[in-house]
Amino acid sequence: MTESHTRRCRPPTHHHRAGSATFTVRRDASTRLPTEGGTFQVIGYRGLADGAEHVALIA
Repeated sequence: MTESHTRRCRPPTHHHRAGSATFTVRRDASTRLPTEGGTFQVIGYRGLADGAEHVALIA
């Protein structure tokens, strides 16, 4: 994701608790993705513990 996308995103942190483990991710970027099938919202997240990147596509 480009730096301009990162600057436009909101900085909330989301927490999810499953059993005794806590998983924490940060929302890093958000943009729209126009396709022939419609426009999707793309949200990029980063795991704070391991730096792994995650993407959500929302119709």
